[in-house]
Amino acid sequence: MNHASATAAHAGRPLRHAPRDFTRTPMNVYWEMTQACALACRHCRAEAMPHAHPHQLTHEEGLSGEEIRRTPIGRGFGVRDGNGIMFVSNTGEICPAGFLPVSAGNVKRDDIVAIYRESPLFASLHDPKQFKGRCGRCEFKMVCGGSRARAFVASGDPLGEDPLCPYEPAALN
Repeated sequence: MNHASATAAHAGRPLRHAPRDFTRTPMNVYWEMTQACALACRHCRAEAMPHAHPHQLTHEEGLSGEEIRRTPIGRGFGVRDGNGIMFVSNTGEICPAGFLPVSAGNVKRDDIVAIYRESPLFASLHDPKQFKGRCGRCEFKMVCGGSRARAFVASGDPLGEDPLCPYEPAALN
């Protein structure tokens, strides 16, 4: 689809960005950071283990936050619960993610776009500067942000730190 036909397909409204060719660039890349997890849930596809795998990549082998942002897919990083992702339950509840069942509204009565853009819950999840604990101090919070679902389960606060993240921000070392 070329830009002209894409524009026409949107009722004459111009697109905010050029259409993406998903055969060349994925929308999201989910890069597994570790399989170290003390929970080892039965439903987890990650085959969690209590300690980091001996061949796990080191931080030095990965890309820096700035290097990630310069890649063609850099725009997909920073996608996390409530930021680039939203979940609508079978009853219409609008949540930041399936594993973060905190409702910000319901599609039966609320505008899903307005909820995503304007609800206090989603607005706070869009702003990593509001994160607390290690996630709030982490230099990678703009490209990672930790699991907001795990933060919620551990502390009751989706803006809290991800309790299972093995990384210690430089400010804490």
